[in-house]
Amino acid sequence: MLIASNHANRYIYGGMSLGNSNKNWHELLDDRSLEMDCVIAEKIRANPKLVQIALSNIKRWLANPDYSDSNRQAILEWKKL
Repeated sequence: MLIASNHANRYIYGGMSLGNSNKNWHELLDDRSLEMDCVIAEKIRANPKLVQIALSNIKRWLANPDYSDSNRQAILEWKKL
């Protein structure tokens, strides 16, 4: 049974391929997340006002009564960071 289309897989894995790598998908996703984190950190260093945008978004999201408790907990974790 096909769980996700090739298009969905390309979106989820960002076009990554195992190729000749000895890494599994989880390790590749961790690598990609670390790269994205580094890019985001550099953008925040270059423009610290971006943190205020993130905090405004968090405030708006927390005001939404439709968010589940689990989503709300995840948002609160981001707020702590």
